[in-house]
Amino acid sequence: MNVSMNGVLPPFSLPSNVLYFHDWRYVNHGYLQWAGPEGEPMITMPAAESLPPLHARSDSVPRGIRLETMPGDVDPEPVIRASDINEMLFFGGSVIHDQGLYRLFYESSRPGTRDPGHDKVLRYAESDDGLHWRFPELGVVEFEGRRDHNVVFTPQGTGYHGPGTFLDTHGPSEERYKTIWLGYLTAEQLEQYRQRWPDDVDPLACAHRAPEKRDDVAGLGICGAVSPDGLTWRQLEEPLIVQHSDTINVGAFDPLLGKYVLYPRTWYYGRRSIGRAVSDDFRHFTGLQQVIWPGPGEPATDTWYTPGYTTMPDAPDHRLMFATRWSQVDDTFSPTLHTSPDGLLWQRVPGEPMVPFGPTGSWYAAGGAVTTLVELPGDRVGSLMQGWHVPHKHPRPLPGFGQAGWVSWPRGRLTALRADADATFSLYPLRFRGRKLVLNFRTKASGWIRVGVLGTDWYRKIEDCEWIVGDELDHVVTWGGESDLRHTDGESLQFTFELRNADLFSVRFE
Repeated sequence: MNVSMNGVLPPFSLPSNVLYFHDWRYVNHGYLQWAGPEGEPMITMPAAESLPPLHARSDSVPRGIRLETMPGDVDPEPVIRASDINEMLFFGGSVIHDQGLYRLFYESSRPGTRDPGHDKVLRYAESDDGLHWRFPELGVVEFEGRRDHNVVFTPQGTGYHGPGTFLDTHGPSEERYKTIWLGYLTAEQLEQYRQRWPDDVDPLACAHRAPEKRDDVAGLGICGAVSPDGLTWRQLEEPLIVQHSDTINVGAFDPLLGKYVLYPRTWYYGRRSIGRAVSDDFRHFTGLQQVIWPGPGEPATDTWYTPGYTTMPDAPDHRLMFATRWSQVDDTFSPTLHTSPDGLLWQRVPGEPMVPFGPTGSWYAAGGAVTTLVELPGDRVGSLMQGWHVPHKHPRPLPGFGQAGWVSWPRGRLTALRADADATFSLYPLRFRGRKLVLNFRTKASGWIRVGVLGTDWYRKIEDCEWIVGDELDHVVTWGGESDLRHTDGESLQFTFELRNADLFSVRFE
C-alpha cells in the first residue's frame, strides 16, 4: 500500500487506530471568516467603493495548546558495560523485541586491529526482561580461530562499521532479519555500481580511503546481509548504495510506503545531516534525499550525528527520528525528537531535552545516542542508549569503552499536547475501528478534560461528558455513563476537546 497524504482531505482514516500527539496532522487548524453587521458571511472579492462594518469570526480554531517533548527516565546504571564484556560497545546496537525475547545485535572491534572504526564484527546478546543479558556461545561462525563466542557475522572483504539490524515481517522467511553497514569497496565494485546507477553515487564516498591506505579500497558503500533467524547470515554481493555514512545506519520496511527505507548520515553543505533512500527489494536503494539538516533554528555549532529512525511499537504510521545533536561547543551528544507523517517531511518537536545529561562521572555525563523504541515491562517504552562518560572525541582507552542503558517513558508519553490554562481544539473527522474512545492523559489537581462528538446527524455534547481527571494510560470516555460512540460502520466522527491544566498524550479506539 503506497500512501501519500498530499492533496488528501478529511475525513482521515487512522491506519493504526491510534493518534499520538507528535505533530498536528489530525488537529483541525480551524477556519476564519469575515462577516457583516448581521453575521452574514462576506466572501473575499475585490473591494467595493464602500464596505459595511466587518468582524472576524472563527470556527474550530485551536486555543491554548502546544506540543512538547517529555524527558525520558534514564537508568542510573547501565545494563551493559563494555568493561564487563571486554569489548568496545558502539552506539548501543539494535534491540529487537521478538516473540517475548529482547535480542541485541551490536558491533565490536577485532582484537589488535589498526582500524577500530571499521574493522568490526556483529555480536549477539539476548534478555528476557531487557535488564539481565546473556552473551551465548553460539558456535555459528569461526572467529579468531574459535567458535565459543557470540559473534554471528564477519563480513568478507568490506570491513564492518555503523550497522543497523532490523526484523522484516514483510520479506521471505529466509530473509526475516536484515542488517546494513558501511563497508569498503574495491575499484571494480565501485565501477560496476557506477555503470548501473550513476545517479546514486555519493562523491564523498568515492574520495574516502582506508586509514591504513589499503590499495584495494577505492571508496565506501552501504552493504547488506540477510538471515532467517538473526544468527546465520548471508552477505549480499553488491553494495546497496554508494554512500558515506560512518555512523548508525538504520533500515526498515515501511508498510505504509510499501518499500524498504534506509536512513544514512549525509554531509549536506559540509554539515552532518540525515538522508533517506528507498528500495523495492532490499537489493538497491535509490533516490537519496536530504530529510534533516541543521536549519536556521539550530545553533551554527551543531550537526545531526546519528539517524535514530524508529516508529511507535504499536503504530508504524507514527514515524520518529531520534537525531543525535553533536555540539562543537562542548563535544557532547544530545538526542532530539523529530516526527514525520511520511518519512520525508521531518520536523523537530519543541520542548525539553529528550535525554538530560547525567551528572559528572556518570555513564551518560556527555550524553548518548538513541535508536529503536521497544515495549518494556511495566507499561513503558524505551530505547537502549549508548552513553558516554567523556565527550565524543575525548581520548579514552580501548577496548572497554562504552556502556548502554535504558532511557524510557510511560507507554505512549514521548510528547504531549499541553494546555496550561483553559483550552479547546477539534480533530479532523476520523474513520477508525472500535466503539470506545480511550485517552492517555494527565491533569494537574485543578485540571480536567471533556470531549464532545459530532456524527453525521447526531452528537454527544461536551456538557454530558464525565469529567476526566487524574493520570491514566487507558481511560475510557463516557457520556452519561455510556461509552459506545453510536456510529455506523464507515461513518466518520469529529471530536472536540475542552481541557484545562492537562497533558493529552494519545487518543485511540477499541
